[in-house]
Amino acid sequence: MPSLWIDELATVSAADRSWRGLGLLVGNIDAALGPYYAFMHVWMKAGAAEWWLRLPSAIAIGVGAGLLAALGRRLGTPRAGLLAAAVFALLPSVAYHGQNARPYAIAAAAAVAAMWALSRAMDKPASRARWAAYALAVAVLGCAHLLALLVIPAHLAAVAFAPSRREVLPRMLGWLAAGALPGVALAVVAFGQRGAVAWITLPDAGTLSRVPLDLAGSWPAGCLLLGVALAAGRGTGPLWLWLAVPPLGLFAISYAVAPMYVDRYTFVAAPALALLAGLALDRFSRPAMAAALVLVLFLAWPAHQELRARDGHLDDYPAAVDLMRARSRPGDAMMFAHKSIREGFVYYGEGTLPDDVLRIGTARLDGLLTYPERTGITRALCGRERVWVLWRGAALDAVAPPAAAERVLAVERAGFTLQQAWPSTRFPGIGTALFTGKGTCE
Repeated sequence: MPSLWIDELATVSAADRSWRGLGLLVGNIDAALGPYYAFMHVWMKAGAAEWWLRLPSAIAIGVGAGLLAALGRRLGTPRAGLLAAAVFALLPSVAYHGQNARPYAIAAAAAVAAMWALSRAMDKPASRARWAAYALAVAVLGCAHLLALLVIPAHLAAVAFAPSRREVLPRMLGWLAAGALPGVALAVVAFGQRGAVAWITLPDAGTLSRVPLDLAGSWPAGCLLLGVALAAGRGTGPLWLWLAVPPLGLFAISYAVAPMYVDRYTFVAAPALALLAGLALDRFSRPAMAAALVLVLFLAWPAHQELRARDGHLDDYPAAVDLMRARSRPGDAMMFAHKSIREGFVYYGEGTLPDDVLRIGTARLDGLLTYPERTGITRALCGRERVWVLWRGAALDAVAPPAAAERVLAVERAGFTLQQAWPSTRFPGIGTALFTGKGTCE
């Protein structure tokens, strides 16, 4: 199973707090993820093993695939629904988010549920129960991930193209407003926390060329499916909006408001790609259909193998932990060039690793995803002879940002020299280095 990565460990850090502590955190930096963190806070009462943390995402993928089959049946034929679910299951991106303790799989499942519920409500516009189900799905959508609400234009288009739009549209808008209310409230709070996503950079033209990779998890498989989807036929305009608006909308928001384009934020559109491909494949002959599915699997297989490795999520904390356990000695010190990676070593190696000489206590800082630290590195390393330095990113001599690089230099100024470094084989990954010497006590 892949190691937890830095964002999944942020989930652990957030959810493994008191309700008061969680409230301080989401009130400070992570309001948009507040509902997910609250759910995981309750979920983690039963444990914090890797498989348990990721189980909600796996369940969401299963629910999403089932609803995708049902939606495909409504929009096409039973076979089209099954083909859509099959394509969805073949996507490496689906496998990735199904084993990712983050809310993106839940958001994708909610997107499918919302479109399915809307199609049922349009059949019987007078049914309050069906409209309430739609509003509930929209509420879950916005609470799972705020930017997942970019699929809403597809809902409006579905109603606009319906023969009964005059009767349906007023009802739909009312229930949509009710369902979107939690998301709007989160957006108001999250807008004041824009600094929390200051790490996101502006997208460029190359970003859009990677959309097939972002949606499918494999660039060749994604391109193939986009080509197949072109044969989906008439009446699929809303599905194309579902597919296109999230990535294009994130691109536009990045320039109009603040950089917001992150590949995983577009996963909410992946079900639309699978659904369009399923509707198109249903028009193929059986041999052509089977050949297309086999080709998708063939093209996606390298990505599936890569993401299932222990460093499949790029960060391999167990490797660094195992290395230090095997080579460390009593009295060794440990420090982090990037404070954000400490959570992984607390999760995988607490109590079995060298002394974390900068950390103060065991409680996380209120309102932040970090622990309190001492500021004097030289004093913290006084009398030590071996120091393990952990970092995230490129080679040790290219550590960024400057604050992290300064920590590495501070170890050298304290009287230590690099003995050996073990950089990550995947970027960014987790790097490990051993420094030896005699720490000064000035």
